[in-house]
Amino acid sequence: GSRVSEFVKAELPRLIVERLKKEMMDEEVREALKLAFDDVEKRFFQRLDEEIAQRMLLQMEMEGMTSFEAYQTYPEKVEKLRRLTDLISGGATVAVAVIYHNKLFVANVGDTRVVLGNRIGQGGLNCEQISVDHGTTNKDELL
Repeated sequence: GSRVSEFVKAELPRLIVERLKKEMMDEEVREALKLAFDDVEKRFFQRLDEEIAQRMLLQMEMEGMTSFEAYQTYPEKVEKLRRLTDLISGGATVAVAVIYHNKLFVANVGDTRVVLGNRIGQGGLNCEQISVDHGTTNKDELL
C-alpha cells in the first residue's frame, strides 16, 4: 500500500546514491542497484517487526475461536488485528533509471515496466521496452 511506496520513495534514492562510487565498472553499478533494492526491502521489514509481534499476540489471544466468536468477545481487538493485517500486507512496485558515466542502467521490481521513447521523423515515436518483466514466466526468477 501507500506506506510501502512512501517508504521506498523516501529511502531508495538515498540508498542508490550512497552505493554508487566515483569509479565503478558496469557490473558493479548493477550490483549497487540490486543491493540498494535489497536494503530498502530489509529496512522496511525491520520497521514492521513491532506490528508483526502485536499481530501475533492478538492472534494467540483469539486462538481456537471462530471469527464470529472473536468479534463478539473482543471487537476492539479484532478491529486492531484487521488494521495491523492491512498495514503489514502492503506492497509496491518500483522502476529506477540511473545515468552513470553516460550509460543508462535500469532496475525494476514488480510489474512496473520501463519504456524508452525516441522521436522519429515528423511526430513519430518509437518505443522500446528496456526493463525485464518480473513473474513466473521469467525463468531467471524461478528457483
